[in-house]
Parts: sequence; structure tokens; C-alpha cells
Amino acid sequence: MRIRREHFLWPTLATGAAVAVAAAGGGSGVGVGHLSFKNAADTHLQINTPTATKAVRSVTWGLYRDVNSVDPIFGFDYPENTVDSALCDALFRQTPSGGRAPGLALKVSNPNPTTDVLTLRPGVTFWDGHPMTSADVVYSLQRAANTKVGGFYTSIFNRVKSISATGKLQVTLKLTQPDQWLLGELSSLPGMIIEKSFATKAGTKYGTMGVGGMCTGPYMIKSWTAKNGLIAVKNPHYWDRSIHPWVNQYTFKGFTDSAMTSGLETGAIGITYSTDPTILQALKGNKKLSVTQGSSYITDALIVANNKGPLGNVKVRQALSMALDRQAYIKATYQGAAQMPNTLANPGTWGGYEPSIFQAAYNALPSYKSPNIAAAKKLIQQAGATGKTITIGMSNQITQIQNAATTVEDAAANIGLKVKLKTFPAATWIDVFTSAKARAGLDAFFVLSYPDYGAPEGQYQQFVLPTGSLNYSGFNDPTITKLLNRSRSTANAAARARLVVQAQKLIMQQLPWIPLSDPDTVLVTQKNLTGAPASFSYMYAPWAAVKLGGR
Repeated sequence: MRIRREHFLWPTLATGAAVAVAAAGGGSGVGVGHLSFKNAADTHLQINTPTATKAVRSVTWGLYRDVNSVDPIFGFDYPENTVDSALCDALFRQTPSGGRAPGLALKVSNPNPTTDVLTLRPGVTFWDGHPMTSADVVYSLQRAANTKVGGFYTSIFNRVKSISATGKLQVTLKLTQPDQWLLGELSSLPGMIIEKSFATKAGTKYGTMGVGGMCTGPYMIKSWTAKNGLIAVKNPHYWDRSIHPWVNQYTFKGFTDSAMTSGLETGAIGITYSTDPTILQALKGNKKLSVTQGSSYITDALIVANNKGPLGNVKVRQALSMALDRQAYIKATYQGAAQMPNTLANPGTWGGYEPSIFQAAYNALPSYKSPNIAAAKKLIQQAGATGKTITIGMSNQITQIQNAATTVEDAAANIGLKVKLKTFPAATWIDVFTSAKARAGLDAFFVLSYPDYGAPEGQYQQFVLPTGSLNYSGFNDPTITKLLNRSRSTANAAARARLVVQAQKLIMQQLPWIPLSDPDTVLVTQKNLTGAPASFSYMYAPWAAVKLGGR
């Protein structure tokens, strides 16, 4: 089973990431975009921040923990995504709005619906100066697809029959069926290219602290120790000469919540994403800091993990969802830095294609703005579930999960359900996602989940398809599965989007997960730093390779 990089452990939402940052000059910046969503707590979410104009010698990047690996196929959480995106290039680039642009692959041609021919970019070298060839690309993709290697992305290649070099700078993928999801995935970690000769010599130690890695990205590893974190410097061999990274050196290091806060306040930490939202207002009030809310891919939800318990009845799921006071939850947990979740895919995922279709579908769905206790009670009575108990997994060491558990517990009590909370230490919370033994007896538990690229189906396929990596309950709706599989094979973008929204409507009726909120991206920098994207693209794009122009 593929385990995705869901943020299984998000201690009070104190996380890090990586983007291009530099000292700010005066005046208003260019490239500052906005998105707006129905019922949004903040109706103008930024995509970019003003362009930088000055060089910076060194910046410390605050992560919620230290990096475990720099091997892209083992990137499973915020710290790894952050650093891998700084060090490694993917075949395609994700844009700040969630779209896709050429990366290490210049173009894709399709001589027939089941063949993708990638034309690779000439003149690309790895950090050591060795040229990137089709052999490196084939090796990287085959390694990502190989279940024996054990990476987290093998299932995205389940329609790939073969990967072969058909020229020095050409790679051909033969498919069993047309696959419109694959190229989106190849703009993320499974599409990042590593050097074959370096990786084969390193073997199973590739990506570890003692060995490091070898990529083509704009920054390269200078040192990596448990004490000092991972230090990256500009790559002198970087292929994209139009890029002018302003920061000479980044230090990526994990900090506790209190150390993150104090580091930001003293200036010891230059930048971070999604710090503890309980102190968001205090950070906004700090004249030394800039706090920017942006669009996100993240969905905050309650996973239904057992279809044989009370939550196996769709009326019980619908009733519990109807009873949730999401406005109070968002205010208490995110201090407003989250949106109402009309869908189980964050509106930030619409940027990849056909946003108008997804916006219209979102607007047509019922709003979760206010709870409806009376209607929810009727559903519970119709289901014969009054007085029944649901067991929910949670961690009382993680503030967001504590708040979510309280919100669900209150809603359940209001409609005649009982809740039993099973607590897990923060350090073992990940076991709920990876171990059937840890999940035993749970009817539900909480998740902060996100897709690999800007498309709602990237989120949905994880938990509504029978083979989904987060489908713990065995949810199986043949109509939903058929619609998503058809969308995966549909080349026309508008037609594909319409199939997804048909599936989405059924998903929101069936509620295999129960949505709580759509958290924003929250970017915090020292006041003299700018240029970072405020959107969720920081998790996947070569953030240090964003073109930073003067102003």
C-alpha cells in the first residue's frame, strides 16, 4: 500500500516549508494574485508576495521537525517536501496558482492515447556537473514505480506498462490506458530526477544524512548534521540561467513550537509556513514580521474508518456533518485562517485546470456555514442510531486535533450520539495511518490531507477509490469509481472536470470523510524578506527557482 505524505503529525500546526525569499525593496510588488471563494473567512487569499530585489547572505528556514531524508520518493511530510523542492527539479513545474509548466521535460507528445513521449531539456547538469540524460530519468521513474524499493508513489504508475529511453534526451512511457493524472503527479516528488550513477553507488543509503543526494535543483547540500540541520547553498551548475536566487544559503532546521515562536520574534528564524495558528494574531501584530494567508491544497477532515459501526450508515455521517459548528472550530483553531469546506477538496486545488467549472460546482453545493441540529436529529432517528457510540482516535498533544475532537464530540452529543475518544501520543499518531493494529476499534480519526498537484481528483482518489491509500473503511461506490476512472482517461480538460464534479457531488452526499475546514497557507517572514509564494505550491515547486525580477 502506498502511504502518502499526509501530515499525520502536525503539532499545533507548526510546520515549515521552502520558497524563494530575498530582502525586500520598497514599493508594491508584481505577481501578487488573489483567489476568492464562497463563504470564505478571508475572501482574498494571495498567491505570491512582492518580488525581491536585494541579495541575502543566509536565511534560517523553520521546520516543525528536522528532515529525515532527501530521497524524493520517500518524501512524506512537510519537512521532506520543503527541502526536496529546493534541491531537486521535477519533470514539470507547478506554478503558484497550481498549474503545470515545463521543467526538466520541455514537452510531451502523444503519438497515440497510450503513449507519452517526453522531450527532455538539454544542458541540464547535476550538482556535480555531470549532464542529465534520459538514462537518469528512466532510472528515477522506474525506481519510483518499483514496489521493492518501497517508495511512497508506486501506485501512480499503475497504468504505466513501460518506461524506456528512446533517445539521449527522450523518454517514452507506454500506458495500459490513457492517464491524465500521471503528468500532474510527475510535477511532484515522484517526478523529481536523481543521478543514476550516484544513487546506484549509494544503494539503500541514498538520501540519508551520511550520504545525501544528487539532484539538478537550484540549491545543493553543503552540510547536514543532527545538530545544525541541513544547510543548502546555490548550485553553480543550475541549468536555468534566467533564475537569480537572491539567498546564498539556507539552513533548514526543526524547532519546537515555543522555539519557533521565539525564533520568529527575535529574527533568528527568517521564514516558515503554517506556524501555530493559536498565535496567528500575535504574529500579525508583530511589526517585525509579515504574515500572508494564501490558497492551499489542505483538507481538514474526519476519516470514517469503519463501515460496520454507526458511521457506516450514510444518514449518521450526514447528520454528524450537519451538526458541526465549523465557524466556531475555524475561529478557535485557525483564528480565521481557514475556509468553509463545501467540498472535501480545498478550493486551492482548482488552480490546475478549469477553475470556473469547479467554482460553479462548489457554489451549487450546500453550505456548511451553520449547523442544523433539528434536521440532524431526524436523520439519527431515521437511522436508528440514537444513543449509539462512535469511537474516535485523537491526540491530546496536538492542539488542532484536540479542538477537532471537542467539536465533533459536542456535535454528536447535540444529536443523540455518544463519543468515546481514544487518545494517542503525538509521537505515535502516525501509527493510526500505517498500522491496522493501531486503528483497531476506531470508527473514525482526524487527518490533514493534500494531493500532489492542483486538481481535486488528486485528493479524492486517495479515499474514495477502492484502492485508495487512505480508504480505511473499504468505501466503494461503483458510480463514483466509474466517474473518476473515466476522468482519468479523458483528455479534454473541460470534460474531465465535469466528470470530477459529478463524482464530487456524490462524494459530498456519501461523505466517506466528514469535512471540518479548508486551512489556508500561512506564510510568516521577517519584514525584510519577500518573494515567496503564499500558495501551497511551495510544497512542490522549485521555490528557489521562481523567477525573481527587479521592481
